[in-house]
Amino acid sequence: SPIGSPLIGLQTKKVGLSLIRIFADMIFKHGFIHCDAHPGNILVRRKPKNKNQYQIVLLDHGLYRVLDK
Repeated sequence: SPIGSPLIGLQTKKVGLSLIRIFADMIFKHGFIHCDAHPGNILVRRKPKNKNQYQIVLLDHGLYRVLDK
């Protein structure tokens, strides 16, 4: 099913899997986590230079936590 504006037409499953990868990389590769990830702080848009691809932009970087090993 599409996400966002009908003009964007992105697939929710594909975007969801990308979000999972982003947060898994934060946690397991980099050892920190964005602690305020709600729909208002996640922007999904078409890439400006390649409208066939999308990008996920995390907003509001005021609250992160470093994870203990």
